[in-house]
Amino acid sequence: LCFIRCMSCVTWQFRNQGVVYYAKYCLGVSQYSAYILTAIMLSSVLVGFLITPLARRIGNRNCIVFGFAMNILVTVGFVLAGENIVGLCICGFLSGVGTNLGTTLFPVICAGQIDETERATGVRPQGLMTSFINVSNGVGSVLSAIIMTISLALCHYTVQGPVTKTMIDGVSHWLNPVDADVFATWTEAQQNAY
Repeated sequence: LCFIRCMSCVTWQFRNQGVVYYAKYCLGVSQYSAYILTAIMLSSVLVGFLITPLARRIGNRNCIVFGFAMNILVTVGFVLAGENIVGLCICGFLSGVGTNLGTTLFPVICAGQIDETERATGVRPQGLMTSFINVSNGVGSVLSAIIMTISLALCHYTVQGPVTKTMIDGVSHWLNPVDADVFATWTEAQQNAY
């Protein structure tokens, strides 16, 4: 549970950080990042209303699986949207729905696990479980920052430097979820280009 929470945190933070660079360097309009990120955040409101009835209907685990599956499908939408800001905002919204469906129920599942552990052992590990979840979030944030830094270096990003094709190609991949195979393939392609 903690590993999944950590990786989902890496994915959505990496994507949200990447939107800023994508809007500036691939779309050429920095303000578009605000539209896409707002669409992602607005999805939280929708999920807030839908999560309880949906979880009752299909179960917590299925909500999480559905949310992560939705995120994978939205990746195709980001690719198809290309530079269309309306399409990117719709994909951002759907990505936010998938992320929120996939992550909102972690505290609920954690609480259920605490209750199960107490019934089985007589000990209520509430502090320990909460700590593990919080550490998972922190590790996810740190990993996301490290991956973003490495990604910027791999596409030869410099704050004052020129905008190169390598940089634009690298940045254009950031709307996709962090996937080791995609990242490894992209890294290998960038190394072969030199």
